[in-house]
Amino acid sequence: MDERNVNKLHEIIEKYFHQDYCHEAILCMLGNQHNIRISLRTLSRILSKHGLRRKKIVESPLEHIVIAMALELGGSGSKLDYRSLWQRLRKVYHLKVKQKHVLGLLREMDPDGIEARRRYKLRHCEYHAEGPNARWHGDNHDKIKVFGFPIYGIIDGYSRKVLSLRVASTNNRPQVIGSYYAKTVRKRKRVPEILRTDKGTEPVIMGNMQMALRSFDDDPHAGVNSYITSKSTRNQRIEAYWRQFRQHLGQFYMDLFKTMEAGGHFGCAQQSTHRVHAILLR
Repeated sequence: MDERNVNKLHEIIEKYFHQDYCHEAILCMLGNQHNIRISLRTLSRILSKHGLRRKKIVESPLEHIVIAMALELGGSGSKLDYRSLWQRLRKVYHLKVKQKHVLGLLREMDPDGIEARRRYKLRHCEYHAEGPNARWHGDNHDKIKVFGFPIYGIIDGYSRKVLSLRVASTNNRPQVIGSYYAKTVRKRKRVPEILRTDKGTEPVIMGNMQMALRSFDDDPHAGVNSYITSKSTRNQRIEAYWRQFRQHLGQFYMDLFKTMEAGGHFGCAQQSTHRVHAILLR
């Protein structure tokens, strides 16, 4: 393998390492996605060469960590808990730091934020899904829709993986929501066993597509049984995600847009938003 390919291999391995894949998963991804096969010993040697380790890590300089945290706390990261902030420091800033040290610094730098997040801690409800792609949950998020950013999301109930998260000029048109579902199925190459959404007209086409795609299966959830509508309180997986989304990012932008609106600057921002949406929908 020439030097160029070696460097490319090392970049791929580093990318998967920072995405928190274990050694075995990295080897699997290399084989399946890149047709590259190396031994576990070779992988360990490459990770060691680049100082990539899970335990006994040598942390980045404290001033770099503090500066990155200050930047995040002054922006959208102000709503993150310490675990999410730790992930962002690792993945965005490529800093090496332990969770417990992020928590300690956060207690010093943002004690009010920690107390606020503690008060609104999620209460977990009992939920059961048989496995990946057993249940998908779809729902719209309207908290920043008034500012021109309607969102629609689809997540996997078992893994809580976000399968689709899209912003357009509307999240009410059935054709638009149906296209999100179709693109997600095409990208994932999977049709869920059960799709659950809230009641309403928006997901009608998406529900019809789900039932049509499952109409030739012979399991108990085939056909019309593969699509469930219910109250939002029963669509708990994605409702829980929206709560986290608001705490981590959404509230920051809600406050930002309200400040812009109060200062008389939001009219120009809305015009820019409409232009962006027009370009995206062409």
